[in-house]
Amino acid sequence: MRSPPSLVPPWTDPTAPAADPASDTRSRLLAAAMDLVRSQGIQAMTQARVAERAGLRQSHLTYHFPTRSHLLAAVAAQGATDTLRYLDAAADGGPGTLEAFRAMMAEHVSTSAMPRLMLALALASEEDHRLKAWMSNFEEGARAHLQASFERFGVRPAAADLALFHAALVGIATLRIANDRADSAARARALFFQAFDRLVVGAHPLPTGS
Repeated sequence: MRSPPSLVPPWTDPTAPAADPASDTRSRLLAAAMDLVRSQGIQAMTQARVAERAGLRQSHLTYHFPTRSHLLAAVAAQGATDTLRYLDAAADGGPGTLEAFRAMMAEHVSTSAMPRLMLALALASEEDHRLKAWMSNFEEGARAHLQASFERFGVRPAAADLALFHAALVGIATLRIANDRADSAARARALFFQAFDRLVVGAHPLPTGS
């Protein structure tokens, strides 16, 4: 299977050396932005508040992220990377069964941080078309990782079925944040279980030993 495409935002220099996450200013800013999104929502993620949360001057932030679109894409990429690592770890050494993997995915889909980021990015992409290309690349990479995760459990969904499942995840997550009622998370999990189970039932099992 070919490697999935990169989820790195389009403004990142791929030739730049890797920085030490413990001391890197960019990492501090991303961590602060993610913390604001998780604790206060996407509306709290302004450049000024992110810089303040990171304990840095705003000029440090605008050096790395000149606009809010740059910051949104970088935070979404970091969130996506964390999500995919979580799913990869779950499939490789976390839950030992497809049922446990199903439960972990449902829990993740029923949260709201990443869907809020992606909706904000979709709006921002109307003004910055580089974001549209990045989001298309992001979607392709997410599906490739989903495919690989299912195959670890001996399940090989057809490409069209996986695309429909992925679209269902996006819709479920969007409904989750649009209907912020007491039972919204439970409803999102129930819808996810339906989509997941239909995908698995219709998928072809991998040949033994593959």
